Amino acid sequence: MKIQPRTIKHEKFKEMVKVWLDTHREEYCAFAEEVSKRDRSGFQRIFQYAQFAAPGFAGMVTAKMSEKDPKDLDSIEVFLKDADIASTLVNEFQSQEPDSIVPSMLAWMYFGNSWEMMVAYNEEMIQDKETSFVDRIKARFMIFVTIKMS
Repeated sequence: MKIQPRTIKHEKFKEMVKVWLDTHREEYCAFAEEVSKRDRSGFQRIFQYAQFAAPGFAGMVTAKMSEKDPKDLDSIEVFLKDADIASTLVNEFQSQEPDSIVPSMLAWMYFGNSWEMMVAYNEEMIQDKETSFVDRIKARFMIFVTIKMS
């Protein structure tokens, strides 16, 4: 039975993701391994999905980073709410399309070490001598956002 977005409570949806995780371990582990790679391809894939689910997301993040005091994240939250990304995620999770990253991504975000890995990934970028000054600033911002959103 397909659940309509906005009719499901967050905890119930989280339970559905847990059931998926318990029955799709190999798929989840492959995703977790991908986002753990040093080439950062997994994170790029997540960001590309965010762009698909909420067109304009990259522009919103870039605009927020260029603000004098980007600590207020309300505009990003409003943007994602207006883009109705929650409905997109619920629908795509339920569709169970074989090429979708949504079930694995949600399981990783709810039950994996996603927040810690996002912080560690950006800390690594800051420490890397080959990272540009601008990318270091972006990494610091992403650490702030990750901690605040977690």
